[in-house]
Amino acid sequence: MTLETKWTKFDEKKQTISKINYGKKDIWCFFQWLKVAVDLEGKNIEFQKPKRKGGGYGTATGTIKHKVKITAFKGIIDLKEIKEFSSFIKEEEKFKFKSKQKFKYLDKMFSKYRHLFGDFTLRFVKSPKDLINDENYFTVQIPKSKNNVDIDKELSIIKKEFLGMKKDKEGKWIVDKKRPINFHRGIKSDEMNRLWKVYVLKETTDLQNQVIAKRVGYKTGSSYKMKNQNQTAGVRQVQIAYNSAKRMILNIAKGDFPKNKI
Repeated sequence: MTLETKWTKFDEKKQTISKINYGKKDIWCFFQWLKVAVDLEGKNIEFQKPKRKGGGYGTATGTIKHKVKITAFKGIIDLKEIKEFSSFIKEEEKFKFKSKQKFKYLDKMFSKYRHLFGDFTLRFVKSPKDLINDENYFTVQIPKSKNNVDIDKELSIIKKEFLGMKKDKEGKWIVDKKRPINFHRGIKSDEMNRLWKVYVLKETTDLQNQVIAKRVGYKTGSSYKMKNQNQTAGVRQVQIAYNSAKRMILNIAKGDFPKNKI
């Protein structure tokens, strides 16, 4: 999903265009879940394992375990620093999701790493001293005397050769390189906030799902039939949200966010 650019700026001194495609809350949200993943690294996240009966599913029996293993962000984000920051999960529930500790952490991460959430743009290098040592860039020198047609033709060859480009199903050339942080879709603040509250309450309390549903704002009270059994409104939403949160933790460890399928 293409996100609307939140911030664009032309730097006359550096002769570059800077873009950040995500708002501050989006970046906060990313580091909020990354902190959880870092704290859980090496531990198992469990999911209920359904028992298959004919063409449908019966009562859940046993669990499926997935180990949290961080394979992304090497050399890009200091995971040790994040690990050393105290966990704020229990404090979130204690202070009704207004943990000063969490916001201190999020502000620090935003200030330090917001450059990772921008689009790298073309740079005009006037002299060798303006070159930067960044693996995200490669340098091309273009003779001033060359005509535009030849420049476009040769740049096309360079892009395909050095950027690892390939054709998609529609025959269009795309860059076959994955960014260290891959946003799969835009973040809906209300939805993500409710997901976070469900996860914290499930991890820090013994509250029943119906109570959690009411606390986070899901519709409760009524009941409906689901797979030959009555289901209280809100309970199913809490179950789905909790599983989505756990899947998101497993995926962010691989650099994918917010992705709730494994």
